[in-house]
Amino acid sequence: MPVSASLGAFLDNAATGSTTTLQQTPWGANVSVQVRERYFAASGRSCIRLDVARNVAPASLPSGEIACQVSGKGWYAQRLVTEIIR
Repeated sequence: MPVSASLGAFLDNAATGSTTTLQQTPWGANVSVQVRERYFAASGRSCIRLDVARNVAPASLPSGEIACQVSGKGWYAQRLVTEIIR
């Protein structure tokens, strides 16, 4: 799922530990997004592991999410397939 322009702009420039709050994301409305780490996926795409938490009631604990940059198309939210269930 493609991400919004505002989330894409954040992902383009965010350093590890950077946080932003956005009204609309692929993970819901009014959430905080924190960059955990950047890495290259086996596909060669640039990806970012994120912590995402809802800011309004009912608030949530951060969940692990992934966004990857698709060449010529921008950032896409990806399904996390290797995260250990907590």
